[in-house]
Amino acid sequence: AKHHQEALRIAIKMQTLYGQSIAVGNLGLIAYKKNDYLTASTCFQQHLQLVQALSDPEAEVQALIMLATICHSEEKYQTSLGYLETGKKICEKENYMNELRRINCLLGFTVGNLQFSSHIDKIARSLDYQNSF
Repeated sequence: AKHHQEALRIAIKMQTLYGQSIAVGNLGLIAYKKNDYLTASTCFQQHLQLVQALSDPEAEVQALIMLATICHSEEKYQTSLGYLETGKKICEKENYMNELRRINCLLGFTVGNLQFSSHIDKIARSLDYQNSF
């Protein structure tokens, strides 16, 4: 992480958005691998803003997928869906078929987890109701 932080400092000093986006993205990956989802999310939000400023839709899709993955790890499935839907629209517009297939798979997985979580909540509420008698 130390080298990526130094890379970020240099990129900021040189005022290169591309260098900043790579460095902050790498810091986000390190944080994610350490299960530091708050830092990872913050880094990838910054990475997303930078690649949007650079008009790099391919990198934007990758950032959105990573943000969705972080949210999924935190069981924030609805937020994850939002990132994936945004990425899907970009893939359709830019004709990124490989990434579109990947996003569709992630969407299915996320929707499944969201529905499962909702189902478990209904069962728990039902049990709570039955136990109240």
